[in-house]
This record gives sequence, C-alpha cells and structure tokens, in this order.
Amino acid sequence: MRVRTTERKETGSRKTGSPKTQWPGHVCLILGLFLILSSASSEVARAGLGTISLTSIEAYNWDGSPGSGTVDFGTVYPGSPAVVSRALVFNVSSDLEWRLRGWTGAALPAGCLLEQRPRESGGWVALSPSGAVIRPAENPCPDGGSFEDDLRLTVDFTLSPGTYTIELQYEVSFTDQTPPAGTVVINGGAGYTNDPVVTLDLSATDDSGVVDSVSFSDDGSTWSAWQDYATTVSYTLADPGADGTKTVWARFRDRAGNVSSPASDSIILDTVPPAISELTVAGVTSTTANIAWQTDEPATSQVKYRPDGASSWSLSPLGSAYELSHTVSLADLTPGTRYFYRALSADRAGNLTESAEASFWTPCEAPYLSASVTQTGGSFQYQVNLSWTSSTNATGYKVYRKDVSTGTTTLLTTTTATSYTDNVEARTVKTLEYWVAAVNGAGTETSSNVVTVTLGGDDATPPVLTITSVTPGQTECVITWTTDEPSTSRIAYRVKGTGTYSETPLDTTLVTDHSVTVTGLTQDTTYEFYAVSSDAAGNTGQSDVGEFTTLPPGVPPAPQNLRVTKRWPRNQFVTLAWDPADTAVEYTVYRRYLSDPPTAWEECGRTSDTTIKVGFLNPAQPTYTAEYYVTAWNALGESDPSNIVTVVP
Repeated sequence: MRVRTTERKETGSRKTGSPKTQWPGHVCLILGLFLILSSASSEVARAGLGTISLTSIEAYNWDGSPGSGTVDFGTVYPGSPAVVSRALVFNVSSDLEWRLRGWTGAALPAGCLLEQRPRESGGWVALSPSGAVIRPAENPCPDGGSFEDDLRLTVDFTLSPGTYTIELQYEVSFTDQTPPAGTVVINGGAGYTNDPVVTLDLSATDDSGVVDSVSFSDDGSTWSAWQDYATTVSYTLADPGADGTKTVWARFRDRAGNVSSPASDSIILDTVPPAISELTVAGVTSTTANIAWQTDEPATSQVKYRPDGASSWSLSPLGSAYELSHTVSLADLTPGTRYFYRALSADRAGNLTESAEASFWTPCEAPYLSASVTQTGGSFQYQVNLSWTSSTNATGYKVYRKDVSTGTTTLLTTTTATSYTDNVEARTVKTLEYWVAAVNGAGTETSSNVVTVTLGGDDATPPVLTITSVTPGQTECVITWTTDEPSTSRIAYRVKGTGTYSETPLDTTLVTDHSVTVTGLTQDTTYEFYAVSSDAAGNTGQSDVGEFTTLPPGVPPAPQNLRVTKRWPRNQFVTLAWDPADTAVEYTVYRRYLSDPPTAWEECGRTSDTTIKVGFLNPAQPTYTAEYYVTAWNALGESDPSNIVTVVP
C-alpha cells in the first residue's frame, strides 16, 4: 500500500527599505522517499501518512538577493519509536534501507542532504559526497544503502525573489523483517485429556499489529499448511490411538511473510479408565456405612446408592483427591434397609469407571427393653413382663434370657410383637439377664440393653423409678429420680433415633433420691434416656424412655439453686452459692431492699466462682429484708436471672 500526501504553502513578497521588484516564478519540488526494511518478501506490510508542517520559506533576502533555505523532513529512527517527516511514526526494528530521489522542474539550484548519527544520540554526519548538498545537476539524492543508525533528510533550495507556490510530495512504505511472537496452550493448560481432539488457545503479536496465519506440527519439524490465525483452534493430537505425552508446536506468520520461532505445549492423552477392585462395605450401623475399594491408578472417589425399591440414585460428596485406596462414608441411611451401591472413580484425564452393583443391609436401631416382675400361684412362681420399643423396618424380634449362675443363654421366642412374658420358677435366688434383638430383612440382629432380674429369696421385686426433673444445659443434662427402695444410680442415653445407648458410670450408693449429670453432650441436640437402679438384692428397675434437648449456642442458661450458705454475725455479710451454668465464665450478683417502695436492683458483686460473700446490712436501711439473684456471663452475653433468695435481718 502506498500513501501520498500533498501540502501547498503560499509565500508572499516581503519589503524592507526601498521597494524591490518581485520576480514571479514557479518551482515544483517533488521528493519521493522510500524507506524499505529488507525482507525476503516484497509485500508491503506497513505504510505511513501524515501532514507535513513546512516552515516559512524566505523567497528573498533582505538585500533583495535570491533567497535560500531548507525544509527538514525529520528523522527516521530504526528503533522504536521512529519519526518520519515529523508527522509519521513507525516502529522500525531492524536495519533501515533507504532510497531517495530529488529533482526540480526549474533551472534553479536545489538538492538534498542525507545525514546519519548513532541511534538517538551524537551528532549528525553527512552521507552525501564530501558532506556537501547534492545538486540534481551533479547526482540525484543518494540511491540505495543500508544503515542501522538514524537518518535525516533535508531539502535545500535557492529561489529568486518573488511569490511561489511550493509543492512537496512524499511517499513512505516499507516491508517488515520482524517476525511475530506467540504461545500455544492446550485445553486451557490442563495436564491430561481423554479426547485426542483438543482446543488450542493461541496468542501472538507482531510489531505491524497483524498476525496473518499459523501453522502446526506434532514433531517440531514437519509443519501443516498455513491457515488463518485465530485465538482458538480445534486440533487432533498425533497418533490418537496411542496414549502418552503429546506435544503441539505452533508458529506464526505476519503479512510480510516473517515466521516466528516455534512455541509448544504438552498434554498427556489418557483414554483408559481406572480399574476398580476389592470393593467392600464395612462399619455398617443403622444409619451409616463405609464403602472401600482400590484403583490401579490415582483416581477420585464417589459412591452412588439407593434403597431397595427406589428408582433414583443418591450421590455421596465427591472426593476430589487422586488416590489408589478409597473410602467413602454414607450417612443418614434408613435402619433395617437394603441398599444398592456402585463405586465411581475418575482419573486425571476424566475417564470414569463405575463398579458392578453390590448391596448391603443396615441393621435395625436397638430397641429399648423394660421389665417388671410379679409373683403368680405359689411362692416360687414369677412372671417376668418384658416390653420394648419398636425398631424401624424390623421383620421381627428375638427374646433372649441368660441364667447368670450357669451361663446358659436361651432364645425364648421370635415374635413380631413388642412385649413378652416369661414364666419362671425360682425356689432359690436366681439372677436372670434379658435382652431383645431386632432383626432386619437379612437376618442381622441388633440387641437391646440388658435387663437384670433377681428372683427368689426375700426380695424378688425390682425398684420402681420415678423421674422428677430433667435440666439440660448446652453440653450436659442433670436428671433426677426417686426409687421406692434404696438403689444404685445410672443413666443410659443416646442421640434420638441412633444406635446403642451410652451409659454413665454406675453409682453404687444405695439411695432413694438420685441425681446424675450426663456430660459431653452436643449443643442443640435431642437425646433419649432412661434411668436404671438396682436394689440390694440385685433386682434392676428402669424408668420409661424420656428425652431432652440441649441448649443451642448462646448466652449461658440461668444459674440454678441459688441459696444462702452462711450469715455473718450482726448480719454484716451473707455468703451465697449456686450451681454452675454451662459455658459461664463469670457471674454477677444483684440485690435490692424490700423497703416501701422497694429499691431498684443493683449489682453487688462479681465472681468467676459459684460462691460469693456480699454485704447485707444497709446502714441507711438496717431493718429491711434483702433479695438476691445471680446471672451468668460468657462472651455472647448475660443469662436470665436465677431464682431469688430472701434474707431477713
């Protein structure tokens, strides 16, 4: 492409002293300037156009003699940026080749001067012969040459006095020797693929601003035909039937035919999915199960599963770590249910393997067994009345009895009911243990708690338990009950609806008023519990199953059992105590006097303990009764007030 710019400037006569005769005339100076970067291709890659700003040309001197002057076309820099004729800017990045022509249509002296200097520094040195201005009569402007330094062109003229129209024309064009530079990325930088058809992300730049085409290679030496450059290209890897590391080379070409150095990226082609082996299930409870397996290459872990009869599958969370040994835990399963499952593993290339289908049964949740004893007929005849809670999806129950003295265990019955009566003869003291097993569809048994019954002798009746209070905190619960005879104390508890019960340590003290604190609980969780007490003869009684919900995270619960433990002489002070409150780190004691009207509640003490000594007498009100309450504090705030205690002077 060539660009031609024309600028005209009118100059008028100028007078000093006596008037001078104006000499009409016309000079047309046409200058062709070609700046050509050497290249194997002659295609024009870049061209420039700009407005030339000419300084005033003096058409005569003050003494009336012919005027002379210069028009400086500016500097061409091989580096960046480059300036041509003041108004043109090019990025010339290699050796500059020049070709200049100059002539005049009038028989007036004119010529051109070409100078060079080190890039953007130093002084100018003339390239014309002997450093003189070259006249057309002697030689056109220098023709041909190659320089790495800056070049400057100046047009010299001498004109007779008069008014002239000066027309300057120039053309500038050059080819591009600078190759593009670029990169290639396979599948966004992924390390693996299972599809030989990949996506190449290309990024290339050229100093001309245009990258024209791209070519690819699988070995860095044999190249495909050139195709139009695009930032995204679909590409089929070499030898797609053979897995392994695949490398793709790309080279880029600009419009001048300059070719970049090759760029490359590699990816591993893997089309073989992992092999699954040693598929097992373990740790099965009524609501959980662990699925384990092995793969022959690192792969992810996931299990799909469904209960028998369901058409849709559930998926466990994806284990994204690439491992050879896999274990996935399933939760929130339904007790007494058969589950079908399949193991899923995908390798780094995304090849997915699904195992053959397998199944397992969840056991039923453990029933809770209660027992009572009555005498029937003769003094040696007893009825042991057993009852238990139902278990979800149980196909039936098995009732067992063990004679502790002989160690003999007997299966009494298999039933679908939730109660059973065992008739026992005991002429001497006999200790029996009973338990019930819930049976699922696979025949798996889940045993209840064990109830111990002692028959015969002077005492064959178990104690009767009555729950009196249940006070949950955030991580503990205080349970109290009474028995109709001195007995031991123990609490069995579990998260509601889960498996077997946990038990508190046995308190062997024989009492009728019982209090056990269950600790280590989870906040905001519902628990089931029952109390267990055994009398001196070994007869064991159990309460009905109850439940409680621990407190959610937040401020502490109100302190309980605020009481006066000591009054000082002349009532100057009183000592208060209370039970600890869950999560409390500090306590505040408040007091008021029951005057008429009563005084306002005011803080009278703080402590991190559960006891405090505070002043009681008010010198201004020595005969008034005082009331106290306490609150608990933690980082989230203050609890509700405790009970109020009254102190009379």
